[in-house]
Amino acid sequence: MQKTQVFIRDDQKKELSRLARITGRKQSTLIREGIDLYLEKAKVQSTWKENMMRLAGCLTEEEGESMQETVRQLRSGWNNRIQSI
Repeated sequence: MQKTQVFIRDDQKKELSRLARITGRKQSTLIREGIDLYLEKAKVQSTWKENMMRLAGCLTEEEGESMQETVRQLRSGWNNRIQSI
């Protein structure tokens, strides 16, 4: 493990301290877990983007537009479900 220093805002420090206190875990552990979550999300997003770039030119314009409409409908459904929670 390597040591590094970062600056965080006062509100971040306060919330981190609170979370450490109520969970009984060290702030350093919470920070490492947060970094792991961020890195995993970034990896998934970059993999998705790389895969999409490989598909460039594989669809006709009509197929591309149809897929875009399908994605819009899916996102709308997801947003509606999230708002109802």
